[in-house]
Amino acid sequence: MIGKTITIFKSFVCILLLFNAQLFAQGQKSNHLQGKVIEKNTGQAIPYASIKVANANQSTISNIEGIFVLSYAPEATDSIAVSAVGFSTIKIPLSDFKSNNQTIIALDENVTVLNTVTITPLKAEVILKTAVRNSNQSYSAPSILTGYYKEYVKRDSLLSKYADGLISYHIQRQKNDLPKVSLQVSQSRVKEINLPDEEDKINELNTQINIREIGGFVDPNKTSTLDSNNFKYYKYQLLEIEESGRSIYVINFNPLVGDKKALNAGKIYIDKERMLIIGLDYNVSPISAPYLTSINILGIHVSMVSRSLSLRYSIKNDEYNLAYVGQHYGMKIKSKRFNQLSTFKSEFWVGDVKTENISPFTANVYTKKALYKRGNNY
Repeated sequence: MIGKTITIFKSFVCILLLFNAQLFAQGQKSNHLQGKVIEKNTGQAIPYASIKVANANQSTISNIEGIFVLSYAPEATDSIAVSAVGFSTIKIPLSDFKSNNQTIIALDENVTVLNTVTITPLKAEVILKTAVRNSNQSYSAPSILTGYYKEYVKRDSLLSKYADGLISYHIQRQKNDLPKVSLQVSQSRVKEINLPDEEDKINELNTQINIREIGGFVDPNKTSTLDSNNFKYYKYQLLEIEESGRSIYVINFNPLVGDKKALNAGKIYIDKERMLIIGLDYNVSPISAPYLTSINILGIHVSMVSRSLSLRYSIKNDEYNLAYVGQHYGMKIKSKRFNQLSTFKSEFWVGDVKTENISPFTANVYTKKALYKRGNNY
């Protein structure tokens, strides 16, 4: 049994490491490079770093582990620029990247604190309301966001389901409401371990991540943390930093003690000049953990033990778009037969945004909650 588990785990590791541009080339010739962004002093991974090819339109963002894969046109002979909030930007010649090898990129910390102020909830409310309103009015729509998506389900220490693919979201505004989103999947691949029916149904029943809804994060209003009605339940601290020549507000937020309406703690990043939200990171605050959802279903106790969300937005040529969505949920599941921790995680990187000559998806609209339901089709 141990040998079988190791073999299965290795299969998943191979899938995780080999989601390269060749699988999703769609008939176009391109080169790709792989790398990992870390802090120079500590060696820790830097998530959500921006990686851009100079003088070209190719870019990507590192994932939670700091890893990225970037496709670029064969004629590109320049360099890539790697940047992250709080770190010095560096440029690396494309020739320094070796084919099929992961290049380590170390960034120096470089935070210039222009102003550090503890602000009142009223002050934070003014800043956040302005940024949320501007972001809601500025995101590109109608538009089509195309990119790479992956999801997995982990049962204790064993990956039980994994899927990735090339997907597209059609985004359409709705008056006084969140955007209307439809999904197409052009390619997908899947790996899963056969589980007893009871356990498999429980995993599906409690999957918190819905691939169809991820495109809705083009509007930051989708997350309740940025709902102005909830600002009064948080305490805030405002920092102003300089990064790559622009000023950014960093708002740290924590829930008020003992309030069930505010569960999350994290950071909001706002472009000061444009007053647009460019990033959001949050986890459930330790003081709020007792208020997480807990239910009993036919003798099975299910409780949420962790939850996190990371969003990144890009501003290019005065266009404001979603760039990255990362979600993570932890669920504790107990019954007489088993006691397990199920982890659900998904990530979506936007690789291309179209805003001209587009129309709503009328065929092959994907309606299932999880990508692995589509199976291998590429």
